[in-house]
Amino acid sequence: MANDTSDLTLICPNNDPEAYTILKIARKLGIDVMVSEQPHGGRLNREPASAFENLKHRVAIVETLGPDIEEKLGHQGHEVIIIDNHQYIKDGYDRRHPLSSLEQFADLVGYKLSRLEKGIGIADRSYVYGLLKEGYPKQEIEEIFTYADS
Repeated sequence: MANDTSDLTLICPNNDPEAYTILKIARKLGIDVMVSEQPHGGRLNREPASAFENLKHRVAIVETLGPDIEEKLGHQGHEVIIIDNHQYIKDGYDRRHPLSSLEQFADLVGYKLSRLEKGIGIADRSYVYGLLKEGYPKQEIEEIFTYADS
């Protein structure tokens, strides 16, 4: 059963299969979405000012680094939720997490991932090795990576 997300805005890039899946689920659940068109390595400070207008109380930011803007949003009264599983060595930020961003998002909103969706998350955090460890057979792994290529 999905959690109440009426007070949530999601800021998420659309730059890989995991992000695409997060956005697809968010739209399905009627979550307020701000899509970033930045590639991997996107930064919040590169978003137009309009991206931060009319945000809901809770703001979930997916894999887009921006500590200054995160802090500013917090000072404006927003609850900032970071959804990430990467280490930004050059920038000095460690946001590694045992779950993929897709899995973290699903937990946040109370969404049960389908097997394909779960596989996309596993593939993002631990590639084929994670899928094999989780018992995905070769045919399903091929489907996950075919989805990723489409």
